[in-house]
Amino acid sequence: MKKKIILLLLTIIISIGLITVNADNNNTLSYIDYPINNQEVTDNLKVQGWVMSTLNTTIKAYIDYQEIELDRVERRDVLNGVKGYGDQTINPTPGFIKDINLNSYGYGGHIFKINVIDSNNNIIDTTSRTFVKTAPKTNINIDYPRVNEEVTDNLQIKGWIMSNANTNIKVYIDNTEVSVDRETRPDVLRAIQGYGDQTTNPTPGIIKNINISNLSYGTHSVKINVYDLNNNLIQQANRSFVKTTPKTMTYIDYPTNNQEVTDNLKVQGWVMSTANTNVKVFIDYQEVSVDRIYRRDVLNGVKGYGDISTNPLPGIIKNIDISNLSYGTHSIKINVYDSNNKLIQTNTRSFTKVKPKTLIYIDYPTNNQEVTDNLKVQGWVMSTANTNVKVFIDYQEVSVDRIYRRDVLNGVKGYGDITTNPTPGITKNIDISQLGYGTHSIKINVYDSNNNLIKSLSRSFTKVKPKAIINIDYPTPSVEGTTTKIQGWYLVNTTKARAEIYLDGNLIDYNNFVERPDVYKVYKGQYGYDTTKPGFLINYNSTNLSDGTHTLLVRVLSTTNNQIITSSSKTFKLKKVKGTLTIDNLYQNTKQESYFFDGWEMSTEKDSYVKIYIDNNLISDEINRITRPDVISAIKNYGSQSQNPTPGFKTYLNIANISTGTHTIRIDLYSKYNEIIATQTRKINIYSKDYIKDGDTITGLRYNVPYYNQYDYRWRDIPYGISKFGPRGCAPTAMAMAFSGIKGIEIHPNEVADYLFYNTREFNRDVPGTSGLGIIYATNHFEIRRYGINNKNDLDNALRSGQIVFAAMGNGIYATAFWNHAIILKGYNNGNTYSYDPLDTSKNMWVSTSTIWSQRSIDSDDYRGGSVFYALESKN
Repeated sequence: MKKKIILLLLTIIISIGLITVNADNNNTLSYIDYPINNQEVTDNLKVQGWVMSTLNTTIKAYIDYQEIELDRVERRDVLNGVKGYGDQTINPTPGFIKDINLNSYGYGGHIFKINVIDSNNNIIDTTSRTFVKTAPKTNINIDYPRVNEEVTDNLQIKGWIMSNANTNIKVYIDNTEVSVDRETRPDVLRAIQGYGDQTTNPTPGIIKNINISNLSYGTHSVKINVYDLNNNLIQQANRSFVKTTPKTMTYIDYPTNNQEVTDNLKVQGWVMSTANTNVKVFIDYQEVSVDRIYRRDVLNGVKGYGDISTNPLPGIIKNIDISNLSYGTHSIKINVYDSNNKLIQTNTRSFTKVKPKTLIYIDYPTNNQEVTDNLKVQGWVMSTANTNVKVFIDYQEVSVDRIYRRDVLNGVKGYGDITTNPTPGITKNIDISQLGYGTHSIKINVYDSNNNLIKSLSRSFTKVKPKAIINIDYPTPSVEGTTTKIQGWYLVNTTKARAEIYLDGNLIDYNNFVERPDVYKVYKGQYGYDTTKPGFLINYNSTNLSDGTHTLLVRVLSTTNNQIITSSSKTFKLKKVKGTLTIDNLYQNTKQESYFFDGWEMSTEKDSYVKIYIDNNLISDEINRITRPDVISAIKNYGSQSQNPTPGFKTYLNIANISTGTHTIRIDLYSKYNEIIATQTRKINIYSKDYIKDGDTITGLRYNVPYYNQYDYRWRDIPYGISKFGPRGCAPTAMAMAFSGIKGIEIHPNEVADYLFYNTREFNRDVPGTSGLGIIYATNHFEIRRYGINNKNDLDNALRSGQIVFAAMGNGIYATAFWNHAIILKGYNNGNTYSYDPLDTSKNMWVSTSTIWSQRSIDSDDYRGGSVFYALESKN
């Protein structure tokens, strides 16, 4: 009966959730009897509970994650009451129990946790409880200082602590511990009940007078911490106080605010304070020495700020040499410090160091005066102080002479006399030949005896270029041959000049300038006669110049500063050798491995030669040259037979390694100077033996079909409305191939195009290329039977039967998403047919009919005839 009651109680407790039982694993169950959740304890904690499991287990216990030891005990009540989690064989000591001393644990919340661990050291179950270690009942009171009490150098700390436990205290000022005395407080013991008695509080009082002279002025804090005998914090109290500065007054008599001074500064003032003080004086943050003096007037007149005992020498006085200070605003500052060197008060005053009264004048150069190689400098300086003068031209100091100027001393008043200005004048003739042409500056700086700038005056002047002119008579704009005539002249109105001649930026070594009386006659009196030999004449050997545009430059330079006075240039086009080139025969669409062509070239120089390129790759520069009397007779202005003994050329090119398709052939004519003097380019189509060219047929089928290319030279450049045939002629070319094979006669692509363009609007009229009605009109005109193909089976059957298929193709092998294309199909072999592409011969090939059908055009304009594929055959 008792076992049943225990089991029933456990079931009820678990079901209503009043206790926590962990059963995450259905083979283990753990439970904590004590502590109960959030149980309050003091210095001892009773731990009790049990673990039942079908596995061999161990347990580990923790307080605040720190492992503790437990005793394992038998629990017959658990073994009898908890079923399904093993028996006594596996759980001989399911219980655990321990009394734990909590002295080392702080006051507040803590966690007790049990981990159940299997034989593999895996945690299979966890149970935890919280408990609270309560602090002893404690009360703290701070009598002094009062809240925000103002104090000076001494702080009284007074208060008391009552607790129902034996305690220790620590007192801090601004987090620094200070020593205090403990005292008996019978008044506190009588008045404060419920917080212990004399046993736990034999000396509840706290008292101390503390010197705080070393603290800074302002707000500070007192903190009292109460600890138990294990040094765990029980309670804390805080109080703020204010350390006040001594009552202090500072005054500056001199300088007055913004007073103007020169090289001497009188400093005078006083300091009164309720404390003994030190004084420091600063000018622009630099400390200066001053004298302290007795001031009866201050001691008698200033009350409430101490007396003679704290202010035996309140006065401040000094005459300070400030000649080393710069001109402008400065500051004087008086700082007052207490005996611990802490700043109590500061007072600041501004003053201005003024410059000596100074006047500068520049006689020469006048403003923006034009000069050449010599500059006359003249002027004067007057000042109330002894001064130094420096003169600069373009920031470069120059030497000048100082002279006596009676006119200045007599005429300029209020700026000193002969004492401060014994030599006020400035004079010098300065060589400026090395200066560049243009605007420059002269500047006079006046400095005091400490080298501080007092005043400055600037003046601009212009160094002008000598007057000059250049004329280039030759070369003319076009020069032929290997000699270039260079002729001209220059004039300049100075002997300190020279001329230089450049061709394409390269200096020509030429010094044989000659007289030009004709030039002097025309320009007499305009540019002077300083240029004794202004003319130049050079027959320049141009063999090393390339054909094309060149530049001749003549410039006149100063011999003193090497700067350009003036320049003139002329461009000309050089053609050392004239030449022309013609290709007589260039056969299209060959499949032969040797490619034949011939032609001729003529040039004005002997030893010209040709090179042949395909797609910019050199194919041959060894070409068979032959005589061509017909060319010599017909072609004029390109040299005679002596320059062109073998103008003709005839050659075979090996094109076995050239890929099939369209290529560009270029023939360059070179002079003996290895420069290209003429060029011709042509388009050619090259096919392998597996491809078809004009006139070739595939035999053994119903029709022998020729191959045509829409870019064949015979029709590519024929204009049709909005375009030439080449770019838009795919459909007429495809039809011409099919029609020629079916009819057994040559029908060229331009014949189909002529019919469609001149008799319908279906080719290059409304839109570029051929519409879907073009095949309808063309088959009717050329008497060809057609059938629309609307599925792949019809396509295969038409090809099997030997019919030719005209196909409009869309995006894929033959066309793109942006333009459609027309081809023809012929023959059938195991799902493949042979395609004829009028644009790209590399696509003349066997191809799957499935691919052909899947890539048919879907353009609505191609469907205007009812289909995009048509089977074609003879009507006979």
